Amino acid sequence: MITEENLPEHQFWRLNRIQYPVYSLGPGKRIGIWVQGCSLKCRNCISSDLWNFNGGKEISLQYLAAQIFNISASFDGITVTGGEPFDQYFSLLNFCRIIKKLTDLNIMIYSGYTIEEIADNQMSEIFSQIDFLMDGRFETAQHSSDHMRGSRNQKFYVFHCGKPSFCSEDFSNAPWSVKTAEDGTVYLAGIPGPGEISEIELDLKKRGMRVEFQ
Repeated sequence: MITEENLPEHQFWRLNRIQYPVYSLGPGKRIGIWVQGCSLKCRNCISSDLWNFNGGKEISLQYLAAQIFNISASFDGITVTGGEPFDQYFSLLNFCRIIKKLTDLNIMIYSGYTIEEIADNQMSEIFSQIDFLMDGRFETAQHSSDHMRGSRNQKFYVFHCGKPSFCSEDFSNAPWSVKTAEDGTVYLAGIPGPGEISEIELDLKKRGMRVEFQ
């Protein structure tokens, strides 16, 4: 049994939410982690509510890893998105190290930074701890028609022994995932295609539901 006390030294990670199961942000059945805070602030980002570094809440890495360990047998992997995961690099790195030691889960990261920027900013150590990366800023003019990425400039990489290779694998047909929070907020996990958010909003309003997309 893994408990918080069994894990390495205390460290916190500022997160917005954890949602599972998620099927649309990587291959297989996944645990989704949304970090809080983003310095990139891409124009027309659908997650602008995650930009503020003072939002969300701090969660102990030990506590989080213990909770994930206890359910890990039911999942294929973890996807870390946001917000911008690399804006909290050392928490991200240490979390990935712990998960790789404790579980067989693969790890995927969605980042607005390119793989070159990650390496140039001396954050490439994480490449030995992850399995997949989707990189690059969201660019409205290149909006993607698939559900893997927000815009066509973003690239999907697979890592083997810390070395990245470009991959054309497609998991874009996976369904949206839905979670209702205690306060009644409904979270949709997935990457919308062109016009999909407007279609969802219109459909919900027709059903008499008040909708606020952030």
